[in-house]
Amino acid sequence: RTALYVFYESANGQEWANNTLWLDNDASMCDWFGVTCSDSKNVIELNLANNGLSGTLNEKISELAHLEILDLSDNGMKGSIPAAIEKLSKLTRLRLSYNAFIGSITAQLGNLTDLELIQLHSNRISGTIPTLNWSQNKDRSSFVADCGHPSDFD
Repeated sequence: RTALYVFYESANGQEWANNTLWLDNDASMCDWFGVTCSDSKNVIELNLANNGLSGTLNEKISELAHLEILDLSDNGMKGSIPAAIEKLSKLTRLRLSYNAFIGSITAQLGNLTDLELIQLHSNRISGTIPTLNWSQNKDRSSFVADCGHPSDFD
């Protein structure tokens, strides 16, 4: 819950188009707009696409250890994408496109072995998508969208 509070503050949550139940101490975080939880009440999805987010993506996002989907696309987020995002080992979908992120792509994204989709286009970031380590997932489909020079998939 603390990671979501910090995220809310750093992304200027009071200005979002929809921030229903965020920071409401009487509500479960699983009922907050854009938050989806597993049956065991772990946050598995944060989908706040096109919701008027601004500010920065704080490294505390990495404390959402069960996060599978992070979609902050079509907002006004700025600053760098924190390297700590590499700690989200269960991440399958990472959509940060159409923001104002700057800096370089972290090579540690290649350690996210469950990653099936990554969208970083329409930001001011540089670098190359690292070679993704999908060797144990050869039977699964994978897709890298509009990110410059995609890695080679063996």
